[in-house]
Amino acid sequence: MALLDRALYGLRDSPVLWYKTFCAMLEKVGFFRLEEEPCLFYNKERIAYLVVYVDDFLLIYPKSHEQTATKMVEGIKKEYSLTGGDDVNTFLGMRVIRDRESKKLWLVYDQYIEKIAKRFGVDDIGKCFSIPLLAEELVKNLGEVLK
Repeated sequence: MALLDRALYGLRDSPVLWYKTFCAMLEKVGFFRLEEEPCLFYNKERIAYLVVYVDDFLLIYPKSHEQTATKMVEGIKKEYSLTGGDDVNTFLGMRVIRDRESKKLWLVYDQYIEKIAKRFGVDDIGKCFSIPLLAEELVKNLGEVLK
């Protein structure tokens, strides 16, 4: 881990070199970089997507293509040591909530919001702010401001 820390944070060009090296490895495994979003990769059939942030990544795929995804992960494991592999609960400070039956997914930032609120001393947000206007008045005033 110390070598990775040094490679990522030791030199000014280190993050770019890491990204180029990681992209080259992903291409060998069968992923292509989306031109519009450099942190999003996809496979040729566009059934598996890989989201990358520095040294964290998230592989997204339909359950019916688990074998394809497993093969891709094995290719990555040949180059790098991986941890995780379970269903995702949090990613980059976001809570991930899934309802598989209705095929819905929510990304919730409550942990991040609480952390920022604590940092700035507004832990109990309900006591800090009050809106003395009725909802109708608020909408009316907002409409006048936007004119």
